[in-house]
Amino acid sequence: MKTINRQSILLLILLIAFFVTGCDTGGTDIPEDNDTDIRDSYTTMSLDETFGETGLASPGQWTHVPAKTDSSIEAIEYTNIATDSQGNIYVLGEYEYKYNSSDTKNTVDIMVAKYDSDGNLDTSFGNYDSTGGGAFFYYAYDYYWDLNSNNTWDGTGTDGYWADSSLSTFRSSSIAVDSQDRVYVAFSSRYTEPSWSGYNTDAFLIRLTQNGELDTEFDTDGREYYSASTEGYDYTVEGILLDGDTPIIYGGLSSTSPKAFAMKYDATVEELVSLISQDFDSSNDVDKPSFSCATVSDDAIFLGNVDNGYVEAYSKTGSELDTDTLSLPYTGEDPLGIAFSGNGLYTGESDLLALYSRVYSSETGWSDTLNISMWDVTDPENPATYTSFNNDDDVTTEENYIQIDAYEIAALTFEADSLLVIGTTESDSNTYAHIWKYGLNGEPVTEFGTAGSVAIDDYQFIPKGYIDTGAALILTGLEYRNNTGYQAGIMKIDFSE
Repeated sequence: MKTINRQSILLLILLIAFFVTGCDTGGTDIPEDNDTDIRDSYTTMSLDETFGETGLASPGQWTHVPAKTDSSIEAIEYTNIATDSQGNIYVLGEYEYKYNSSDTKNTVDIMVAKYDSDGNLDTSFGNYDSTGGGAFFYYAYDYYWDLNSNNTWDGTGTDGYWADSSLSTFRSSSIAVDSQDRVYVAFSSRYTEPSWSGYNTDAFLIRLTQNGELDTEFDTDGREYYSASTEGYDYTVEGILLDGDTPIIYGGLSSTSPKAFAMKYDATVEELVSLISQDFDSSNDVDKPSFSCATVSDDAIFLGNVDNGYVEAYSKTGSELDTDTLSLPYTGEDPLGIAFSGNGLYTGESDLLALYSRVYSSETGWSDTLNISMWDVTDPENPATYTSFNNDDDVTTEENYIQIDAYEIAALTFEADSLLVIGTTESDSNTYAHIWKYGLNGEPVTEFGTAGSVAIDDYQFIPKGYIDTGAALILTGLEYRNNTGYQAGIMKIDFSE
C-alpha cells in the first residue's frame, strides 16, 4: 500500500496538507500551527483561555431569520467542525426554533458559522445580516413551502411559511473543506403535511464560498440533492468525506429494498452518482441499513455498516474488498466512528484502522461500555486484526479491541505511536470533555495526565467534533450554561508539559 516511507514525508504533511476523516461526528487532522514538537514531549492538556472568551467561543446572538421577529429560539447545536488552509474554523450546526410562539412543532434549519483561529466570530460571513453576527442559514420551511407551491426555492427564507400543521426540518450531518478552501456541507431534510401518514427525507450536498455564499460554480446553484419524491427513496445522510477534493456522501436509504449507500460528486456531469450500494440483510436486528461512519486511505474507502456490524472495505471505484476480518468484536454492535492512521501524525510502518462502537442487546439494550477495535489495513484486499491492541490479559489473542467507560466518544485520532480518544465523562451529573491516550498495544499511556487520561473540567462540555492543529485540539459541541442549559460552543485545549 505504501510507496514511500511515512517518516520521510512527515514534515511535508505538517506543512502543506490536510486530511478529512468522515464520521458521524467527524474530525479534521491538520497540523496547521506547525508547532508539533510539543507532541513528542507533552504530558497533559489544558484549556487555552486566550481562545474566544476565556477558552470558549460561543454562537452569535441570532434572533432567527431576517424579518421573522416573532420567532423564539429553542436551541443551537454545533455538530461538526472543519478548518481551511488559513486556520479559519467552520462549524456546522442545527438551529431549532418555533416560527410562532403558538406553534406545536419545531423547525430545524441548517447553519454554518465561521470563526478565526482565535475564536472570534466572522460577522461578515453568510446570509444573516442582522445585528449580532454572521452565519449561513439554510431554511427548512422555505424548502417545504416551495415543494408544495412549485415556486423556485432560493434558500433565503423569504418565500413563505407553511401552516403549523406541517413539519419541515433539516438534520445536519458533516462539513469538510477541500484544498481550495471550498466548504462542503452534507445533510438531510425531513418534511410532511397533515394529509400524509409518513414523511419524505431528501439528501443534500451544498458548497459554500469562504464568504458564506452558495458557490454557483458547483452544479450551477451551489447545491445538489436527491429528492425522495422524484427518486422513490428516502435518503438519510450520515456523513461526508473527501477523496482528494472529491466529496463522497454516505448513509442509508429506505424503500421496498433498503440499502446503505455512498454517492460521489462527479464534476464532469455535475451530479451525485452512485458509488456503493449495500443491500439490507433482513435477518439482522436493525431498523434499516446505513453506513454510519467512513474514512479513506490511499487505496480504499472504509465504511462502518450498522446493518451487519462490519467495516466494509471498497476500492476507489466502488468494488467491495474482503471484509471478513473487519467484523466488530460482538454481534449487535453499532459502528459510531472510524479513524485511519494516515490521516494523523502516525509514523509507523503498518496502515491501521481504528473504530469505536457500542454493543446493543435486545435483552439489556445499549451497553454503557464502548469498544475500540483496530485492524492492519496495509493491504486492504487482505485486512488483518491488529492483535497487539489489547489490554486484557484474559482475552484470546484473536481479539483486537479494548473497552472504555465513557459517557460518549466523539472521535479517534492517531499520533506517532499512540491513539487519542476524544470523548465525555460524567461525574456527579456533570459532563466534561475527556481525552484518553493509548499505546498501540492497547495499554493506557500512564505518563499522560492521570493514569492515561485528562478531564477538561473548566466547563461542562460534550464534544461532537474536533480539529487537530498539531499544538492543540479545537472541539465543537455542547456547552452547559446555567441559564439556558446546553448550547453550542467551541473549546480549544493545548498540549502542554
